[in-house]
Amino acid sequence: MSDSTHTGIPTARSIDHVGISVPDLDEAHEFFVDVLGCETVFETTPPIDDSTQDWMERNLGVHPDSTMRLVKLRCGPNTMVELLDYDDPERREGTPTNSDNGAAHLCFQVDDIDAALEYLRDADGVEIQGEPRTAEEGPEAGQTFVYFTTSWGLQLEIMNTPADTAFLRDDTDGWNDEHWLAPAPDWDTQPGWSE
Repeated sequence: MSDSTHTGIPTARSIDHVGISVPDLDEAHEFFVDVLGCETVFETTPPIDDSTQDWMERNLGVHPDSTMRLVKLRCGPNTMVELLDYDDPERREGTPTNSDNGAAHLCFQVDDIDAALEYLRDADGVEIQGEPRTAEEGPEAGQTFVYFTTSWGLQLEIMNTPADTAFLRDDTDGWNDEHWLAPAPDWDTQPGWSE
């Protein structure tokens, strides 16, 4: 199917995955499965390398002697995440803060933010950042969120967005799907769902 009004990358259909570099692949993989409920799709074994050529530098922008392991996970109905662990002689240590260039976070839409927060408070390797905040005015009025971090510093977020939030309302008493994808019916729904 083609859309003559589409701007951007020709033939693009969707985002395939979000990639996140982590300091310890085994720890991050375990966290994403055991705490976040993601499902492993595949893992590279042995590590990817090309130390006799310049493939890693040319294609991934890392030191040519680098190696990399990765795990691809399905997180909920429509999000794929790649966790990447590089062994790179020039790798910078430390975790970016939310304000650093290139920093990113994943946000999980939840129906009950109190239940989600209680679960996360009891989970190993989670630090809650502050208390939930509910926007009182503007287009996000009614939306509640709180950030949390993993033991290695990855920023994550949980959010509840009621259907009557201003930027979601439309004239048919439902989700404004012109600008927003409504949450799936549940975490385990397979791609291709519709309401």
